[in-house]
Amino acid sequence: MRIAAPDILLELDGRTFSLRPSLGAAIRLAYRYDSFTHVMKGVAEGRIGVIANVIAETSARPLSEVRAALAPPLNRCLFPAIEACVAVITALTDLGGNDGESGNTGTPMSFTDAYQHLFEVACGAIGWTADAALSATPAQIIIAYKGRVELLKAIFGSAEDEAPKAPHFERDEEGFAALRAMSLSGANGGA
Repeated sequence: MRIAAPDILLELDGRTFSLRPSLGAAIRLAYRYDSFTHVMKGVAEGRIGVIANVIAETSARPLSEVRAALAPPLNRCLFPAIEACVAVITALTDLGGNDGESGNTGTPMSFTDAYQHLFEVACGAIGWTADAALSATPAQIIIAYKGRVELLKAIFGSAEDEAPKAPHFERDEEGFAALRAMSLSGANGGA
């Protein structure tokens, strides 16, 4: 989990798209596809509609512009688009649940619920505006929350058994590994 991961740059048909894995993009994609498993599967299969939606949501560019950029011969643009989508989906779903940190003892939840919880934390516990929360990456919100908890502990003190427990986010590591392998091997048919 990186606090300031750079935007993912994608060059398509002479246009540069800067993909930012923001909470707002994550929420919209999670609601549109019901789960990131469907998003991953669509990207791995080279489905242009899913790829275009991921790019449009994370680049804040109109879907029509993304579709136009994906229109040239697919053998030139599909593989870079899939690669960028894999990177942005990985960043959107990196919620710190599988990094070996202690403290992930909360209840497992869906990504839709996790993103709603992150929005609540950003606007409630941290005190950010809704726009700031939706523009931040999930990793930035999680790290800011940890900092806020540390600040409150320093000010008010805290017994270890009273420390708030972070929710536990489960990511389909097997699915991500398969998606990465497919995109790197060109098994999607577009490479």
